[in-house]
Amino acid sequence: MKQLQKFAGYLLLAVVLFTSCSKKSPTEIKYIPKDASMVFVVNQKSLNEKLKSGNLTVDSFINRIKRNTDSSDNKAFALLEDFRNNGINFDDNMYLFFVQKGKAFSTPNNIFNVLGNMSDISKFETYLKNHKDLKGKTINKGEGFSYIIEEESSFSTVAIAWNKDVVLGTMYQKSPVKFSLDTTGNYENANEPSLKKEVETEIARYFNLKEQDRLTSIGHFNNMFKEKADGYLFTTSQGTLSYLKASPINIPKLGDLLKDNYSVSYFNFENGKIVANSTSYTSPMLSSILKKYPSLKINTASLEKYPSQNMNGFLQFAFNTEILNGIVKELELGGLADNWLSKVGLTTTDIVTALKGEMNLFVSDFKVEEKEVSYSFGDQVYKNKITAPSANILFTATIGNKVAFTNLMEKAVLAGFVLKSPDGNYKVAEALQSLQKMYLTVDGDKLVVASDEAIYKTYVANTAKTNLSSEILSKIKDKAAAGYINVNSLIAGSITSVNDSTGKRVLTILNNNLKYGIFTSDNFDGGAVKSNMEFILANEKQNSLVSLFNMTSEIVTIMQEEEKKRKEMCNNYMPQLNNGPSALDGE
Repeated sequence: MKQLQKFAGYLLLAVVLFTSCSKKSPTEIKYIPKDASMVFVVNQKSLNEKLKSGNLTVDSFINRIKRNTDSSDNKAFALLEDFRNNGINFDDNMYLFFVQKGKAFSTPNNIFNVLGNMSDISKFETYLKNHKDLKGKTINKGEGFSYIIEEESSFSTVAIAWNKDVVLGTMYQKSPVKFSLDTTGNYENANEPSLKKEVETEIARYFNLKEQDRLTSIGHFNNMFKEKADGYLFTTSQGTLSYLKASPINIPKLGDLLKDNYSVSYFNFENGKIVANSTSYTSPMLSSILKKYPSLKINTASLEKYPSQNMNGFLQFAFNTEILNGIVKELELGGLADNWLSKVGLTTTDIVTALKGEMNLFVSDFKVEEKEVSYSFGDQVYKNKITAPSANILFTATIGNKVAFTNLMEKAVLAGFVLKSPDGNYKVAEALQSLQKMYLTVDGDKLVVASDEAIYKTYVANTAKTNLSSEILSKIKDKAAAGYINVNSLIAGSITSVNDSTGKRVLTILNNNLKYGIFTSDNFDGGAVKSNMEFILANEKQNSLVSLFNMTSEIVTIMQEEEKKRKEMCNNYMPQLNNGPSALDGE
């Protein structure tokens, strides 16, 4: 199986490096089933054009890496070149798609597929027959396709299948249900078809799909290619439905809620940034619920007054918590939920109305530093120095119904997670404080959890403001959700604690090239939810793909140099061991 897995691995690498998407209506997609959970496509033609803006090509990038790579490692690159010349068309579309097949009382089987275009089937089959890793493998015939499959495990295998139009690489991971020992003492699935049979059936399904069973029957998928992009990602709720089918719990209407939810994402490398725009199309049932319980807008003022000039990141949500009650009602689970919650003295109303849905998480002043810690052993107290990360953290949530919220907090007190103060407020239980120091309080209409009391008092005093730019603040205005991560600040907080020179060089390169990432999500517009993600790079004038290629090349070179030094040290050290005095010489 290792030979075929190696071959399939190289095929996947070839997809990443050499694929393109030059047609708006590619014919290969007729082999992708409707129940695929995810499909990823790379438009290499567009990417190559952007690489040329920096006088780069995929080949030039590979040659950079090969210069300092051992000849044994270069065999992988040689094999990639073989693929180009032996029947596989890397100038056409190629797709990575994922399928899950549910089973009762078990996690679903996971099936990863790589689908590409065949240019010369006879050349490809000759190549397979002569390849040293595949020599002697049987080429099987199916209905309209040929395939090689290897079954050395009861639970996973790889296969390659093809016809005159396409080539398909499949990795099949089977989830066992029951086990029994066969006559040789090995575990096998009881009362289940063999893995080989399952894989053969699955591959045959792809090559003989009826029109209504193809992913092309979904309009959102077909329309995706009308917009030019460097990369495409299409996801469906089929994976969740597979897990639902595998669950012993039967909730009839849950299938209606989850089915027919689709997401389309477009990825583009622009000057100075990577941009991803997504649209999530909701099912009729979910759309109806979202209309009844419209989302809120995040509180940007709470972010602006956060007291730090070194913001590492934030996450803000604003949603109508009544939507949870709406989902429970639609699924007709209210009685069941209340019956279960009544055992701990709660109701669904308590859960839904305790908070309003406005939540904020702020992280700042991250650093990795040496600290002195104390621990007891018997009557003795010992001190030790450790290197550990630290940061200022503040979480706030707006309280909704105070009676429901108080009921929830009292249950937390009874469970031992929270202590009630004499003044009626709350604090974290000592048992949890020993694991992680944190500050908890209820201040008016806010539930607050912070890394310490000082950061919250400064926040409430409103005597300082964040140093976030007006550009970032404008991007998150009127959004339902937003997130931000400052890569530079995280690296700056880490690099001083790194003693390894190679590690410092790599972190310095990352710090010189990367800046920050930001994510936003709009409110439901009646049919879909739109979101946007941007990752900002340091060089604003250079295409981000060129910047990433150059950065990766620098890091690979450093790692290869380090590997060479390590090998030289080993070679210099081993002869000394071999030629040195033996432990037996003194006897």
